[in-house]
Order: sequence, then C-alpha cells, then structure tokens
Amino acid sequence: MHGNLDNKQTYPLISNVVYIVFKEKSKKYNNLYICLTRVLTL
Repeated sequence: MHGNLDNKQTYPLISNVVYIVFKEKSKKYNNLYICLTRVLTL
C-alpha cells in the first residue's frame, strides 16, 4: 500500500516534467515550421 501512495505522488511530477519538455520541443518545432513555410512562400 505504501508503494501505491509513492506512485500517486511521483506520477504527477513525472507527467509535469514530460509536459514541460514536450512544450519546449513543440516550441522549437513550431519555429522550424514557421521558417519552412516562409521559405516555401518566398
């Protein structure tokens, strides 16, 4: 039972880190996409 409590406490932390990393990566990919579309429209 103690292990379950630990999992419930650590899971939100892990998902939070994954969300932050994904947000940062999507920002970079978004910038790349904008650059590509600008090159293509020129």
